[in-house]
Amino acid sequence: MTIVIAMTNQKGGVGKTTTTINLAAALARMDYSVGIVDLDPQHHLSNTCGVTVPLDMETCFPEALVNAQLHTPEIIGGLPVPWKPGVEIVPSNLRMVNSERLLYGERGRESRLKSLVKLWAATRAWEVCLIDCPPSLALLSDNALVAADQIIIPVEAEDSSLFALELLMVQLRSIRAELSIDPEVLGLVVNAYDKRRGYEVTSTYEALKAFQLPILATVKDLADLRRAWRAGDSVYDIDPDGAAAQSYTQLAKTLIAG
Repeated sequence: MTIVIAMTNQKGGVGKTTTTINLAAALARMDYSVGIVDLDPQHHLSNTCGVTVPLDMETCFPEALVNAQLHTPEIIGGLPVPWKPGVEIVPSNLRMVNSERLLYGERGRESRLKSLVKLWAATRAWEVCLIDCPPSLALLSDNALVAADQIIIPVEAEDSSLFALELLMVQLRSIRAELSIDPEVLGLVVNAYDKRRGYEVTSTYEALKAFQLPILATVKDLADLRRAWRAGDSVYDIDPDGAAAQSYTQLAKTLIAG
């Protein structure tokens, strides 16, 4: 059985991709087989991890979302590529922008990703599938929510994150009612937290608790994260015993315990 977790927040720059990469690495170090789906048209995750897809590639993930004729175990099962031991990535490229537009004219448009995830579950050995969602409330995000068993919401301790979180909760209520789905919201991951920045940060952190969602992890603004990003690695490749690595290890342990 593959557990599908959507890493979602329509606000950009809150650490969705960083959380996805490092949580995948943490789970792999615990001997879980992990698949990452890059659903973001900006494809930062694919680029950062050095997994590029040429724009003229005929059979690729963005094309498979739109073209149901490609939904065969042979084709879809061949899309993931290895990144680190125990981790595979389904890469994206700029064609995802056009894919979202084309999906609006298709039947079952909110369920296309779910169909692909089922094929990956059948053809790959993934125990966990992490979906790196785009920073929007549009159709691609709907696809992620429909495909997901569980949801993690990365945020930052700043006022704009509070408003974005309110919008996301409205979207979740709407899509649950319209599509009769009920993914479990596991909680928040607070990124780039630095209480030295003063009352604005600490008070916003307290305000995040008012949403009555568990805070799964609080990740500080650490140099290891920036070094890993620039190198296309996880924090475990930089310092497996460092504070950043410990944060994601604890996050993985929290998920496993749950």
